[in-house]
Amino acid sequence: MNTMRWLGVLGFAVCAASAEEVRQDGPLIEVEVRFLEVTGSKGLKGVDVLSTNKLPKHVNSVSIQRVVTKSGRQGSSKIATEYIYPKDFRLWFFSGSDRPEGHPAVVEPQNFTLQEVGVFVDATPTWNPEDNTIDLDITPSVVKEPTWHGHNYVDEQGKRLTTDDGKFLELPMERPYFPTVKFSTKLKLKDGIHTVVGGVQEDYYYSESEKVSTKVPDEKKRAFYFVIKASVVKPPEHPEG
Repeated sequence: MNTMRWLGVLGFAVCAASAEEVRQDGPLIEVEVRFLEVTGSKGLKGVDVLSTNKLPKHVNSVSIQRVVTKSGRQGSSKIATEYIYPKDFRLWFFSGSDRPEGHPAVVEPQNFTLQEVGVFVDATPTWNPEDNTIDLDITPSVVKEPTWHGHNYVDEQGKRLTTDDGKFLELPMERPYFPTVKFSTKLKLKDGIHTVVGGVQEDYYYSESEKVSTKVPDEKKRAFYFVIKASVVKPPEHPEG
């Protein structure tokens, strides 16, 4: 049986801290985040994470995001595609002569919602003039293209619906699931020095259709690392006197 998927693309969004946010007294700080996706179990051992064209095959540079904001103020950046999809489905039941053979119902998608797919950074840097360091509260995240899973249809009493011949009803609709990696941390960085965080791997994945957890083969494991740098762009201006 052919399946149907409802997923609309609304547009492409690029967002960063606005000019009004950074035109303030005090130092401006640029936060740079490089997103690296690593396949397999090798990790980043021996990898030059700052290289732009010499990365090994198992390391993919997904994106580089930059946020410029005032010390002590949150800044955000994203590159994302906006998708719309239904969260719920309504079953319409046939009766009498209008009922197709073997099919008691059809599906109507409802309650459409928006999901952004891409890379995102929320960062709050705070400059410490005493030792020229930057305290950084940062949350980089990645939302990937959806995987699709069917789901069971039940009646008002919670019983699975069946066809005329007693088989469980399988309607041709699937629901998207968006794999998401999100990492929040607080760092103390030297001005202009890179650091690497992340590296959490998914050793097991959960199959919604089979209701079981399966170990991910080493060659298919995915892990995200974030190469982070914070730099003072413009020191605070002091009035002459």
